[in-house]
Amino acid sequence: MDLISFSFHPSIPQDHYSQWVQATLRQLNKDFALAGISFQLKELDSPENAMKVLTDWLRDASPVEINSLIYILDIHHHSVHLKPEDMAVAILKRAFSKVWLRHRMKH
Repeated sequence: MDLISFSFHPSIPQDHYSQWVQATLRQLNKDFALAGISFQLKELDSPENAMKVLTDWLRDASPVEINSLIYILDIHHHSVHLKPEDMAVAILKRAFSKVWLRHRMKH
């Protein structure tokens, strides 16, 4: 999977898109903190930019950090064998699914 094939849920109105992106980044920052990783995604304007930042982090991260993050995100442990680009997609999708589920449960 590549940058082009990642997108948020199709039912999100375009005028709320940036709110969903920022909510997903806030969720990821919480997950990094819960995993004990001192890394923060700053405000980014798109999932593609977030993927680039995540991919760069994954290339430099230790196996312990990656394992901690996928444990907190509840991503299958076989994800550690993915290419960094594919793992970034899995991480973003999982963070988004948490945001989407929380939104659905409120409404």
